[in-house]
Amino acid sequence: MAECNHQSKHLGLPFCKPPTRSQAFNDITDKMASKLSLWKAKNLSKAGKLVLIKNVAQALPVYHMSTFLIAKKICRKLDMINLRFWWKGETTDQNSKFLALKSWKSICQPKSRGGLGFRKFFDFNKALIKGTSWIWQDAVKCAELIKLGACLPVTPLSTIRIWEEPWIPTIQNYIPSPLPGCNPNKPLLVCELINQGDLSWKMEILTQHFPSDIVREIRKIQIPASMESLKPYWAPSKSGKFSTKAAYRTIQQVSNPTDQVSDILGKRVWELDIHNRLRIFIWRMVFDVLPTKGKLNQFFPIYEPECPLCDLQEFITSWALTLELIWKARNDRIHGKETQAPEMIAKVVRKNATAYLNARNSRKMKTQTNCKWMPPPAGWIKINSDVAFNEDKAVAAFIVRNQDGFILLAESTEIFTYDASLAELRAIRIAVEKVNSADKDDAIFESDSAVAIKWITNPTEEPDREATFDIEEIRRIWEYRPNWKFRKIPRLCNGLAHGVSKWAHGANWDGPIPPPIFPNSVFCDESPIFLELLRCDL
Repeated sequence: MAECNHQSKHLGLPFCKPPTRSQAFNDITDKMASKLSLWKAKNLSKAGKLVLIKNVAQALPVYHMSTFLIAKKICRKLDMINLRFWWKGETTDQNSKFLALKSWKSICQPKSRGGLGFRKFFDFNKALIKGTSWIWQDAVKCAELIKLGACLPVTPLSTIRIWEEPWIPTIQNYIPSPLPGCNPNKPLLVCELINQGDLSWKMEILTQHFPSDIVREIRKIQIPASMESLKPYWAPSKSGKFSTKAAYRTIQQVSNPTDQVSDILGKRVWELDIHNRLRIFIWRMVFDVLPTKGKLNQFFPIYEPECPLCDLQEFITSWALTLELIWKARNDRIHGKETQAPEMIAKVVRKNATAYLNARNSRKMKTQTNCKWMPPPAGWIKINSDVAFNEDKAVAAFIVRNQDGFILLAESTEIFTYDASLAELRAIRIAVEKVNSADKDDAIFESDSAVAIKWITNPTEEPDREATFDIEEIRRIWEYRPNWKFRKIPRLCNGLAHGVSKWAHGANWDGPIPPPIFPNSVFCDESPIFLELLRCDL
């Protein structure tokens, strides 16, 4: 058997603990630079560079980083290679200068927070290390990361100290602040805030101790019927389990907080139904990353800041929204190329805009064809549910109809949750409990939430932690009603439930709804038969 020394490696990892971590992993930087220095990579657009960096360059050191905590010096070199390639398109000349119009820290924010979703390697390394807790020495170095997301679950007998321990997953630090004038030194446990009879929150005590916004967040916490103590969970992850992705996002949120406007703009840019190349261009425009004269003037003096097309005023970045045509014409003018007349540019802009709108409308028409509510088979009932949801509250409503389309029952109730899918699931559970209490074996439950239906019908699907109680309750009842069916339907086929939930939300209605008080607006495009309401018992 051959003898190995301290420099021997297996699958790129050292057999023995290296003298210095910089020495052991120096070859990663060379591999990454060579991957990005190929001649084809130099000709990529910004969208192409985005794909190459995220899927190739930033995937290279994942195996190493999930095993060892790599030196900061190496991580900074890796960041610089990616930074140089993004802005300059090459990695060979490490000493050449280039202009970065936006900081790498902000570009490495998630897309939902105004960045491009690139990874800062040292932060990503810490997130990966926590997923391999058997490497205890490196994991201990990242122990603070666990504290950033650990939260205690609420049960009817919780002995959580409300002023000292984390237990509210939707507020900062998960520990509430008291109402002015309230003494936080007075010991108070979570179980003292719960009505043990109906497992509801004691509103009188909540309003005495917490501000109104904290009370609203507490009411979103669902109290399980189980009296058993549950394990702590990782609040930044929807599943409640620690994940590298959630850990990295947590690090970025703590170290680089962004304003709400950037978060909203970031989400909307990446939700646009357009080509990825145009998304990148609009992102550059929205976050002021286009190399206009006004932007360049922030770094060095520009003596002629006027627009090169009209020579009248400074170039306005929003002009670039016109499908890049004005931007392209501006670049052609600067670099001495032939420029189209403004009238021709405007004509092409209108043509492209019309083509895009026609394409979107044709897709919408395809989804709307043959979409209407269908009655259940004879002897069956069909239950449609929906939720009217905003930041302050959610109202769930369900409609029960027979094979003739007559409404047998309509009901709404206010629910407290912070997620649309959870609200839809809660609406289905409320309908399930009502139909089960009426002893109906032949029933079809329909919802326009694909996520909620998948959680119920697919046992292998991992749900959000907050959804577990609702799912278990629905499945428990379903076992005794094997004929029941759960279906996902298009939103357009769920018009009546949507209209009723929206009306109940605006009217603050809670409980059974007498059909005669329905306004005509809730019926949308449903058949006129629904106007001949027949009130009867389930």
